[in-house]
Amino acid sequence: MTVFPKRGFKIHLKPAEELVPTTDWFEFLNNIAAKVFEEAEVVLREGGYKYHDIDFWRELVFMTLNHLSVEAAGDELDDLLYARVHHGRGRKPAKKRIMGKIARFTRLAPNESQVDDFLRELGKDLRETLADRILKATVDLALEEGLIGGAVEVIVDYHNKYFYGKDVFPTNPFITGVNHGPGTNKARKFCALMLSSGRTWLFFGVFLTQQGKEKAPDVAAAVDKLRQWGFTITRVMGDREFSIYDVAGRLNQLGIQYPGSIKKSPRVKEIVDAYLAGECRPIVPFALKQSATT
Repeated sequence: MTVFPKRGFKIHLKPAEELVPTTDWFEFLNNIAAKVFEEAEVVLREGGYKYHDIDFWRELVFMTLNHLSVEAAGDELDDLLYARVHHGRGRKPAKKRIMGKIARFTRLAPNESQVDDFLRELGKDLRETLADRILKATVDLALEEGLIGGAVEVIVDYHNKYFYGKDVFPTNPFITGVNHGPGTNKARKFCALMLSSGRTWLFFGVFLTQQGKEKAPDVAAAVDKLRQWGFTITRVMGDREFSIYDVAGRLNQLGIQYPGSIKKSPRVKEIVDAYLAGECRPIVPFALKQSATT
């Protein structure tokens, strides 16, 4: 039996694993930050500051790609940088210790208030286009490094962020009802988008959905944005909730296939049984009905 030992912090790959192309995602993150910084053409933190512009842009990129708050992004990035400086020995030890002693560490990433100050100084135009600039730099860099090609598939999916506050629908249209939530029946529902090209899946953004509001315009806007950036969309795929007339019809107008799954109708098991009994053909036509407001 062949043994693949692990020594220190270096992972020894199997021969088959060594054939799989890999990329250092942290280096990729830094390259995105450098690209956005260069294209923004704004310098706010030069000599004399503890953190420079690239430190803030890296944190903003980390925040956007992970869909985090400014505070959470700063803390997580600080832990990550600490682990890399200490050669992967893990997160920082707990701050509170026995006998009330507190271990202090030099922060390696800007904190929330520092990032807020940086954002204010960027100006309104840069702040409003920040997410698009970061996502555009991400896909451009992935294209330059050969991680993705010019033809991509778009995958859309819903996710719930459970909500425990007092805000409810219709006062807040972004709070929706859910079943079987952990201690709550409320959540913010958002749609995440991924690009699929070759062996790479790349995060491409997220948007909140409103109860009773059509999702098709937001999906179509994301697809149109990719087209404006020079990509060819081969198809769009989603889960059962997206398999509605509005989405399929809008994408059909754009000349894009939508091979999505259908909820409960038609019942696949009944069709399979009918086909095996010789009662129907192997391909069964099914029509999606539009809503009254479409």
